Amino acid sequence: MNFIIVFLILISLNTLIVFTASKGKIYIFSFVSGISVFSFFISSIVIDVFGYPFLFAEIIFAVLYLGTDILTENWGKKTARNVIWVAILVLTIMVIFMQALSFLTPHPIDKSLFHIIETLIISPRIMFAAIFVFLIEQQFDIWLFHRLKKLTNGNKLWVRNLFSTSTTQMLDVIIFYPLAFYGVYENLIDLMVSAYIFKFLMAVLDTPFIYISRYFFQKHLQLEISE
Repeated sequence: MNFIIVFLILISLNTLIVFTASKGKIYIFSFVSGISVFSFFISSIVIDVFGYPFLFAEIIFAVLYLGTDILTENWGKKTARNVIWVAILVLTIMVIFMQALSFLTPHPIDKSLFHIIETLIISPRIMFAAIFVFLIEQQFDIWLFHRLKKLTNGNKLWVRNLFSTSTTQMLDVIIFYPLAFYGVYENLIDLMVSAYIFKFLMAVLDTPFIYISRYFFQKHLQLEISE
């Protein structure tokens, strides 16, 4: 059941990001920034998929890769990097705001502050690991995607999408999981292995969506693909 839900959410988000991209740069810019923030508040949720541990936030991160690849493919690496910096800025503001909530003293009639703090405030360790790795991996993904585009002369979109995403995902697993969860989960290696398997499958799944996106831009919006 978890797999079906994860699959449907992933398909829905991929479809949504292609739709927002079709409306223009500002729409996908806003969408990528928004889901980046959301992903950090669910970054410690682990669910069961076919008996293997799966970090639920990986769904959102998979969509982020698709989003930055669409931006890089159609508007260039500078635009893609800008959206990452905006996401980092928004995320930092949100983290500061949420951490400030823990210092508030609720009124006796208040029933919500405690539950909000318990639900939304993640551990500093996970928070800093997530921000640090997010910045590194997204910049690397954008650089590698753009580099592969030059090497292939703008052809073989599936190669640069799949190779850049799967390579960056491996970097993510190797750096983020030990930083965030070492000493927290006894089966950390199992979590890392299953995470990369699922990440790779999600990278394969998003390849048709980037083709749909480029086709729509070229045929309907007549956008000039940026180098």
